[in-house]
Amino acid sequence: GSDFFTGTVIDNTTGKIVAVLKHEKDETYYTRQIYCLGKYYNTALIGLEVNYSTYPTKMLAEEYEYPNLYVREKEDDFTGRTDKKYGFRTDRDTRPLILAELQRIMYEEIEKITDIEILKEALTFIKNEKGRPEAQEGSHDDLIMCTAITYYIRNQQDRKIKTETKLKQEDDFFEFTQEKLSTDYGENIVVI
Repeated sequence: GSDFFTGTVIDNTTGKIVAVLKHEKDETYYTRQIYCLGKYYNTALIGLEVNYSTYPTKMLAEEYEYPNLYVREKEDDFTGRTDKKYGFRTDRDTRPLILAELQRIMYEEIEKITDIEILKEALTFIKNEKGRPEAQEGSHDDLIMCTAITYYIRNQQDRKIKTETKLKQEDDFFEFTQEKLSTDYGENIVVI
């Protein structure tokens, strides 16, 4: 069958999956849903695979002006200049890396994988006769690949919670009003 449109959201401080999106509608609907998920989860980093279509990533960047998109970097072999583009490209170099990290998480930190559909896909994710990891015939690996990308790109976003702390001004510590001055603070002290 055809591929699903998928998205996996993780709590970047713990690595635990907190939301999963999976549907077969269309790219426009998918882009809107991903945008909403990103905004709902504190303007989360969004890194969509751009192998087959760049439309969702382009819409997020240009139309919706989403402020936190994954940026991949590639060094030009000739000029040495680093080229930056939005979105994740799964290729012969990146595929083994993202799958190895997901495999490590499934072996060592399985409690982070909280979605049953991802776990079901993992059960049918095999090595084919050429040794390439993929979904067995008749199964899907859309959530596996999506989740692998999510864990791989998470380093482009902070893993610590940012909190705003308001420091009290010095005047706040010594703020005396008429009401405070009329309050009884104990015995009078006589200085000799």
